Amino acid sequence: MNLLKRFTTRLKHYLWLVLALPAALAVIGFLVPVGAMPSSYQAQATVQLGSYEDPIFNETNPVILMLTNAPFYQQQLPQLWAQNEQELLSKVEIRDLNNRLIQLRYRAPSKEEAKNGAQAITDAFLNADRQHYNRREKLIDQTLSQLEKEKAPATDAAAGTRFVYKLQSLKLTMRPAQQLEQVSSSGASVTTLSSKKRAVLGAVIGMTLVLLAAALPEFIRKNNARGAE
Repeated sequence: MNLLKRFTTRLKHYLWLVLALPAALAVIGFLVPVGAMPSSYQAQATVQLGSYEDPIFNETNPVILMLTNAPFYQQQLPQLWAQNEQELLSKVEIRDLNNRLIQLRYRAPSKEEAKNGAQAITDAFLNADRQHYNRREKLIDQTLSQLEKEKAPATDAAAGTRFVYKLQSLKLTMRPAQQLEQVSSSGASVTTLSSKKRAVLGAVIGMTLVLLAAALPEFIRKNNARGAE
């Protein structure tokens, strides 16, 4: 009872503070402008790497290394690189999904920007991959054409036939990289509290501080009494 009485007496003694602090924080919460926090969206695309015996474009680790470093964007997406520069690399994430599958993720403030960015990077990679694929295919065609024109000695005929068969089989199994699904996005917009809610929150915080300040002397008194014992 003495504890409660002292606590109540202290609140009455500082009644002006009990009323003023919550009211002041409520006014501050209502009047102070707070901008909206930035939204965060992420878009992703899944790509199946090609198969035409290219040591860079057909292997997961070299592709991930390529897509997470500046030269690729400087060469393939100069406009996007000029807009973002090194910040672009922090927006891109490449994941290895095994079996020559990779997932490209791109983060941006808006859903549209995230989807456009992910698709632009995917398209740039697929275009570069297609160029390497076409060069490989052209080289095989030229080699086969040249072998058909040449007449190999009888001793080399069997080896030549096997080589032609190998090239023809390789051409049949070759394929460029491809996007397996449309770009999808996820994320949510983050907004701030309304002025009214900020005012209520300020009043609650103010009242909490007042009650803590009123109770603090009792905790100190109790600790001192224990120390004296």
